[in-house]
Amino acid sequence: MNIVLRIINIILLLLVLKTGFTGKPVFLPSKDTISIVIIKNDYKPPAVFNYTIKTAQITDDILHVHIIPERKNIIDYKLIWNGLYYKTYPPKVTLFIRPVYSQKSNKNLLSTDHNLYFNLTPLQRNDSIKVGIQLLNYQELLMYSY
Repeated sequence: MNIVLRIINIILLLLVLKTGFTGKPVFLPSKDTISIVIIKNDYKPPAVFNYTIKTAQITDDILHVHIIPERKNIIDYKLIWNGLYYKTYPPKVTLFIRPVYSQKSNKNLLSTDHNLYFNLTPLQRNDSIKVGIQLLNYQELLMYSY
């Protein structure tokens, strides 16, 4: 009986370590899968989006977005920011996920769900410890604390 309790304790400890003490699973993308925020002052988002954002969450400095494309010729995604903060407390930004399309027809192009990872450190400010993030085409406001 004592061995069974030890095994259960070890399993519980491993679960706590895996979730990072928050109850949410910790994802660890590799460095080559993380994109940075592109600052583009003159960006104009489209009237119609060719994807749906299923979920979005922030862990440490990484934005994780689960996205479902509606077209099959998407080869990549870029996270665009116009460099402006709304004068709110905490400051707020609007970000846009821009699909990158292929000019060629290819059956191997991205057509299923994607997990995207973006480094949010360019959004950090010296006068605040968090920033509200509104992703276009996503309802929830995300809070980025740093």
